[in-house]
Amino acid sequence: NFYFNPKRYDLAKVGRYKVNKKLGLDLPLGQSVLTREDIVAAIEYLVRLHAGLETMEGPRGEVVVETDDIDHF
Repeated sequence: NFYFNPKRYDLAKVGRYKVNKKLGLDLPLGQSVLTREDIVAAIEYLVRLHAGLETMEGPRGEVVVETDDIDHF
């Protein structure tokens, strides 16, 4: 319950923005804790990445599925 408890975990607006952008979600920026929708979308993203699929559908439309480059800022 750590990630779902607003007293213990806070994404802040920038964190929510980045999660929404990466996973194609459309949750309000004021939603500062992770949701079940976040977890399901993250799992779907990882499964599609592992399967070699290049896109997935999210509430905001098509999302490109690609590995992150840790050296890219």
